[in-house]
Amino acid sequence: MRPSDDELRLLMAEYQQGSEEAFRELYMRTAAPIERCVRRWSDSERAADLTQEAFLQIHRARRTYRPDSPLLPWMLAVARHVALQYVRTRGRRITEAHSDEAMLDAAVDSGEAALLARHDLNEALKELPEDQREALWLTEIEGFSSAEIARITGASEGAVRVRVTRARQKLRKVMEPAR
Repeated sequence: MRPSDDELRLLMAEYQQGSEEAFRELYMRTAAPIERCVRRWSDSERAADLTQEAFLQIHRARRTYRPDSPLLPWMLAVARHVALQYVRTRGRRITEAHSDEAMLDAAVDSGEAALLARHDLNEALKELPEDQREALWLTEIEGFSSAEIARITGASEGAVRVRVTRARQKLRKVMEPAR
């Protein structure tokens, strides 16, 4: 369950005033979505380091946060920037395997039937362009609105809605049983 944005904003205000306790609580409530975000562009081992780097950047930029904006999308935009910077500096391409693994880990439980569904979904996700996979993940797995996703990705709200719609259409087409 996503933490309440009102609660996060209050914690951030306290953190901006120097409260270490507020930072600890903010970290506890937001570390999981930030790690899921950076995991899309890295392996599981590197994701923990990138999560810490994202929090370091959040710490450095904390004074620039505007309290009238939702906090978690702002934090995820910072995390996304950290992850993409890692990809660029390492000369690595964003791999479908890591992106799909992060989405599937968040979406599918274990078990034999779930493993089959996971395989089918994994194959279907490979058919989507990266921008559509990202928009779908942020909508379906993280539960963000188009406006929040636009803040995270830098795309317009309209572009986000188009990406999600196209991703859903393509997944339906790919996943529907052969007739």
